[in-house]
Amino acid sequence: PLMFLDHRLRRGDSLLGLSAEDVVKPEAGRSARSVRQARGVAPGQVLMEEIHDFARRQMRERIRRALQTIGLLTHHVGDDPGDLEGHRLEFIALLQTLEPLWRLHEVRVGRRFLPEAHPAADLALVNRWLDEFGRMDYASRDTQNSAEEARRKGEALGAFCWPLAFPEVFCDADGSWKVDGGFDAVLTNPPWEKVKPDRKEFHAAYDPVIRDFQGRSLAQHIRELHRQNGIAEAWRAYEAEQKTLATTLLALFQHQVATVNGKRTGGDPDMYKVFVERSHQILRAAGAAGLVVPSGLHSSLSATGLRRLLLDERRVQVLSKFDNERRVFPGTHHSFKFDLVVFRKGGPSGDFQAIFLSWATEEALERMERHPGLVRLTPDLVRTVSPDTLTIPEYRSERDVEIVRKMHARGETFGIMMQRWGLKYVRELDMTSDSHLFRDRTWLRRHDCVQLP
Repeated sequence: PLMFLDHRLRRGDSLLGLSAEDVVKPEAGRSARSVRQARGVAPGQVLMEEIHDFARRQMRERIRRALQTIGLLTHHVGDDPGDLEGHRLEFIALLQTLEPLWRLHEVRVGRRFLPEAHPAADLALVNRWLDEFGRMDYASRDTQNSAEEARRKGEALGAFCWPLAFPEVFCDADGSWKVDGGFDAVLTNPPWEKVKPDRKEFHAAYDPVIRDFQGRSLAQHIRELHRQNGIAEAWRAYEAEQKTLATTLLALFQHQVATVNGKRTGGDPDMYKVFVERSHQILRAAGAAGLVVPSGLHSSLSATGLRRLLLDERRVQVLSKFDNERRVFPGTHHSFKFDLVVFRKGGPSGDFQAIFLSWATEEALERMERHPGLVRLTPDLVRTVSPDTLTIPEYRSERDVEIVRKMHARGETFGIMMQRWGLKYVRELDMTSDSHLFRDRTWLRRHDCVQLP
């Protein structure tokens, strides 16, 4: 039978969470004045640095105690694996030790998803909570009650703080942060959708047939659904939550957006890109991450920030691109293309192996070391070929790599020529951006349009 694992298997939204340092970092501005007023002192007598320092001390002490409990639990599980009730009681003691920090974390995440004018979204509550926690090791009942709706929202969202969930991974025995804290390895196949309201996904819960609609007929069907009681209100709440989630993730992760030639890249957050950055965050020094992600990681403009992170601050070891034409993933459409990427913490990158496969089976990946398409790339070559976005071309052999290297050594890029000649790329007429200009067969017949021979 399995041993007790509750302290090793934790549940939550692995992306939606703050660092432990940010959990106890006060909010500046007007909310700082509210703390002085609550304590009845004049300006200057209570500083945010003081609140921060006291809260950090309390956090460190609670983490120290939690680590002692984890040590006892780990020893107990090894000595007497059958005492599940004893293990459960020790785990409950661990949760209770860190509960004030978890509750504060839920408040800080949850308040972002409440209306700005909601009392529980007031930043002053965060500083009040921190001030009381720093001085008394707990927040007053009045403060907790005032922030309860924000806390419940954070709990419902699954707000997850990695260092609080696994303090033994990130902290030393005295509760301070490890210099090389983090996991030895991260393996993940993250979701690939964008963080944005999905009209079909949401309304399919009310009418599954909606998946068959497109364009204007889809919009019309949604309008009809919204005439039913409560659906329009539920859609607006869902839409607002998705937009807040996108804004929150862009605020929590620093490499989702990049500036290229004065313009910001990124658009709506992609779940896979946020997972790549989260993997980088929770690795220890020299730890390794392996991910299955869309091929846009090596090619799309929106992933520019991540490629800069991986090449400049991490050590890319392997990049393998393949498609699903041979049904490597049976439940996924054959047109999808994937990247398998392995990187280590601690950079910048040196030479790394890469292979770009088409119509290949999983056996080709297993024999990658002997495959004729395996090439060795350098960050310098990537920067030479694509200095602004670090896009990685798909090479089929070392001969391709050598040809590209010589081309760039002997000539100038088309991008430089475009700048000199004043040329720019434009997007022509298409049925996505210009759908309002296209007419269906019914409209054409109604207006007596005929097809020319």
